[in-house]
Amino acid sequence: MSDDQIAAVLAALERLEQGQASLRADLSERLDRQQDALTAIRDDIAVTMNSANRAIEVNDHTREEVRLQTEAIKLMQRQIQRLQTEMRELRGTP
Repeated sequence: MSDDQIAAVLAALERLEQGQASLRADLSERLDRQQDALTAIRDDIAVTMNSANRAIEVNDHTREEVRLQTEAIKLMQRQIQRLQTEMRELRGTP
């Protein structure tokens, strides 16, 4: 092999190394962007899931409050009926 051929091969190898380095940097940059996008999606999902869980909790608490209020109303109705019966007895009305 002549000196010119060796120099051409070495130059081609140098260009190949530079191309590989550039490709490596581009791929690394793209992977970083993809990772950032994936992290943003994960964060969005977490926020949405937390909001949904909170809405479920609020709904469950509301149901429990309605149940407790219904129970309290039933107890008050019984008390009112008992008091009405007592008042009728005191007044002597049927």
